[in-house]
Amino acid sequence: MKLIKSIKCRIQVNEEEKNILQETLNVWTYACNDILAIAKEKKDFNQYHIHHLVYHPIKDKYSLQSNLVVRAIARVCHKRKKQPKAFKCRSMDVDTRTFRFIERTGILSLSTIQGRKKQRYPHNSWDFARLQQFITYKALEKGISTIFVDPKNTSHISPSCGLTGSRIKHIFFCSCGYRNNADFVGAYNISKRGFALLD
Repeated sequence: MKLIKSIKCRIQVNEEEKNILQETLNVWTYACNDILAIAKEKKDFNQYHIHHLVYHPIKDKYSLQSNLVVRAIARVCHKRKKQPKAFKCRSMDVDTRTFRFIERTGILSLSTIQGRKKQRYPHNSWDFARLQQFITYKALEKGISTIFVDPKNTSHISPSCGLTGSRIKHIFFCSCGYRNNADFVGAYNISKRGFALLD
C-alpha cells in the first residue's frame, strides 16, 4: 500500500513574519509570471528545457532560494488544458525541500526570501479525528494495522466481573470489590475489545 503524507496546518505569525511570507509569495508569483512569459514566447512548456533556460536568470533577478525557483518552474510547466494569462498571489507550491515538519520536535520550517523560518506547531491543538489520522499513518509506516474501538462506557465496566461499576472523579469501584484508576480501567477494556475484534 502506498503511503501519502499530507500536512494541513495553520501558522500563527506576528506582523513581521506575516510581511516576510507575503513578500515571499509576491516575489515567487512575479518569478512564475516571468517564466510563463518566456515559456509562451518559446512555445515550450517542457520543464527540463525551461529549467535550463530560466533557472539562473530568475534566481539572480529575484534572489530566490534554489528550491523556490524549481517550484516556480514546475508550476508554470504543469500540464493543464489551458495556460493562465498570469498567476495571482494566492498560493505557493512547496515540497519537502521548501517545507519541513519535524514530528519529534513539532517544528515547522519554511523557505522564504529571507532564508528558512521556523515555528513550533502546537500539538495540543489537534482534534481527535486528526490525532487518529496521525496514529494511523505512523502505524502504517511501521507495517502495523490500526483497529478502531468504540470507547463507550469502557471506564465504567469492571475488568474483574464485567459488571457496570461507579466512578467518583478518577476512581472506579465495583460491587465485586474491584477498585482502580478509571483511566486504567478504560484502557484495559478498550484493549480487551480490540483483541475481541481480532478473533
